[in-house]
Amino acid sequence: MNEPMNILIAEADAKIVSQLEYYLLPLGHTVYPAVATGENLMEQVKLLNPSLIITDFNLDGQLDGVEAIARLEGIYNIPYIFITAFDDLSSLISSYYLNPVAVIKKPVDHAGLHECMDKVQLNLELV
Repeated sequence: MNEPMNILIAEADAKIVSQLEYYLLPLGHTVYPAVATGENLMEQVKLLNPSLIITDFNLDGQLDGVEAIARLEGIYNIPYIFITAFDDLSSLISSYYLNPVAVIKKPVDHAGLHECMDKVQLNLELV
């Protein structure tokens, strides 16, 4: 069994947040209250220091998920997974020189999310 993680979700859609919590909580992970803006994501990372961030590309507020992660990545060494309804974010993500664990298309496939969680755990063990 993988070690439980402290997960911060940045997602404006309450239905998606509920689906992620429904999957993650029974696995023993702690899921902090979700945030809906890039600004709140940055604030909560500073306060909570999560072991994983799951963020939508399109957040409310002035900072989207990609911009917030780009700012955080230079300060914190926290793995992150992007979730998105868009088909192709690879060029945008690469333009920021970001290195997410994965980009998962909505609706979130739980098997794919589980595979990403395993990848995060493996990377944490190697550090």
